[in-house]
Amino acid sequence: MITSLSQQLIPISTPPFCPRFGCPAHFTPPVGVKWWERNGTYYTALTGAVRRFRCHICRRGFSEQTFHIDYYAKRRLDYARVGAEVSSCMGIRAIGRSHGVDHKTVGNKLMRLARQAMAAQAQLWDAVTLEEDLVADGFESYWVSQYFPNNLHLLAGADSQFLYALNGVTIRRSGRMSEKQLARRERLERHFRADPRGVEESFGEILEVASDLITKSNREMCELRSDEHGAYRRAIFSHGAFSKLCQEKQSRHITVSSTAARTRENPLFAVNYLDRELRKDVAEHVRESTRFSRSVHGTFDRLNVYCLVHNLTKQFRLNDPRTLAQRTHASQAGIDPQLLHRILGWVYHRRAFRTRSAIRGPIVWQWLRMHTTPLERRRAYLPEFLFA
Repeated sequence: MITSLSQQLIPISTPPFCPRFGCPAHFTPPVGVKWWERNGTYYTALTGAVRRFRCHICRRGFSEQTFHIDYYAKRRLDYARVGAEVSSCMGIRAIGRSHGVDHKTVGNKLMRLARQAMAAQAQLWDAVTLEEDLVADGFESYWVSQYFPNNLHLLAGADSQFLYALNGVTIRRSGRMSEKQLARRERLERHFRADPRGVEESFGEILEVASDLITKSNREMCELRSDEHGAYRRAIFSHGAFSKLCQEKQSRHITVSSTAARTRENPLFAVNYLDRELRKDVAEHVRESTRFSRSVHGTFDRLNVYCLVHNLTKQFRLNDPRTLAQRTHASQAGIDPQLLHRILGWVYHRRAFRTRSAIRGPIVWQWLRMHTTPLERRRAYLPEFLFA
């Protein structure tokens, strides 16, 4: 389902709530009482006439553009098209050329769309009743430089391949290196060194989502499958909520060798499938790609947009008969089709407010852009050869 650009420009004649955090009408607007009034109109070159309103409770003004995904924007793009392009292995500059805009404009639109995707994902967490086992694993790529690899953790449904959560952390480059490469890594680590417990902490945030899903499940036992990574075992041992679920026989942790054949019979098939899809669908994760990520925030933006497209619009199986062609990963996970229709109705044009979205777990840091990009503030004066 692709939402056209014209559908993004639906005017708002009645504000749904006060956008000012701290105003009582922000969370619970009065029912049966007109808490707002019209407060004139202003004009912009992009939109034309824009209605203004004033809240009777906090006496603050706002406009209908406050509720639009393109608030404060000077250019408009078709967000559904941008999401489809970034999920089809197009780079940021290539997307910019296809829309006739600068790559910085595309990055801004992806940041906005990523937050919409996070809010939609949080809404799906509240609505889903887990009817399948869960699979978690790490997907390795890199950002900034190959001296700063990352481990991107994915939590997926074993049967539906629905992507429930994602998170990531910078890890230390390992493996065979020449003396020159070892010396270069040492010089770079004087400015930024990966947290040795980062994988464990990142996987712990994935366990928060898994624990919440398993607690709400109607199944007697829900498995969490992963490979035999030692950090995963330590994270599970130290995670109180998931350890309690294991003690109460509501869940159990199953490990599978990462060297096992990646077939559909492999218990880790769901994340192996997502690994393959990310390798071919997201430009920065194509092996030996020149389109690597320059920013941790940009990586999470694109991954969250991909999560939205994968879960809600991508066909579950491309070789399905025509009668099953409308199945998506979300519908396969048992999510109400009416809810999916409502989400697709607002996600590409109605702005999601963090204070009114039940975001939690790893997406809080992603929404607030609190992750640290290696060498982010030092790149301007570090010699370029360090990044080669």
